Amino acid sequence: MNLDQLDRYLLYRLDAIQQAGTIVSAQWSPDERRRALNNGYQEVAKLIRRQRKDHLTRTMLSTDASALILGRTYDPVSLRLVAGTAAYTLPPDFLEMRSIRVTTTDREHYRFELRDPNHTDFLDARRFVSRAGDTFSLFFGAITGERTITIAPTPQETLDIEIVYVRMLEPLVRYTTGSCHVLNGSTTVTPAGSAAVWSFANARIVAGDELLVGTTTAAPTPDLDASTRYHKIETTAAASLGLSDAYLGASLYGALYILSSVPQFHQDWHFAIATYAIWELLSKHIEEGSAEAVQAASQEWQTVAAALVPEAAQRQTSDVETVEDWEP
Repeated sequence: MNLDQLDRYLLYRLDAIQQAGTIVSAQWSPDERRRALNNGYQEVAKLIRRQRKDHLTRTMLSTDASALILGRTYDPVSLRLVAGTAAYTLPPDFLEMRSIRVTTTDREHYRFELRDPNHTDFLDARRFVSRAGDTFSLFFGAITGERTITIAPTPQETLDIEIVYVRMLEPLVRYTTGSCHVLNGSTTVTPAGSAAVWSFANARIVAGDELLVGTTTAAPTPDLDASTRYHKIETTAAASLGLSDAYLGASLYGALYILSSVPQFHQDWHFAIATYAIWELLSKHIEEGSAEAVQAASQEWQTVAAALVPEAAQRQTSDVETVEDWEP
């Protein structure tokens, strides 16, 4: 489900609670609901990372093109190992390193092993005084800051690498700026007027999110035409959107639209996001009789979380700790 669909489901559940008479006058704005849904999104992601440690990962090459990640431009070339440099900046969404390998031709046999910064292997390699022209086939990598990896011994040649890491998730967003043109049978959606208003990357819209086009109103909830449906986004650019499948509705010019984020994990877990949001919203509202609703919501979230963890644990790798497990 995308953010709009999650919001509708959340409203349906909250209405049911009000109809039951437990909460009478509570009202939540769209911003409050979306904030709670985003908090639920992050909580579910934490559960998945704790148990299914290989699930929320990203692979990046030092030869990849620049990308906007969590609202910041990051050029993967900064991962390329260069002579005399030991410390390198990791992507903005970095949480945990899974693996590093060299991709430079004739250097693929070089090995990287991850170590704690205080591990003897890493410290001994750091003490080694590298000289120009030295080559090494074994490197140790240690995370020495929030987004810094230090390599030991210090490289003395240029090496392209590939990293696999656990990532933070983009927030769920809703984007409705301007209007668009779309043709029946086409996979391309273009902006009406200036393309400058279509800054999807800056708005945190990414491939995999969904487009609803052909609405008569974009906010707060869409008034849907019977022929419209959500389309999955394949690519984003300043001048166009690429859809995964052809648009099947009537051709439209200057149509309002909604771009809505889709949680970046399996849809079976999407309902858990709304369950957390219900508990958070009710917990922040004080009203006579609300304690019963808060308790019920808390118990439901605990039940859903407990059910989610065993399912996510089916592919767990118990030899690696996650960020949430670290001691302060």
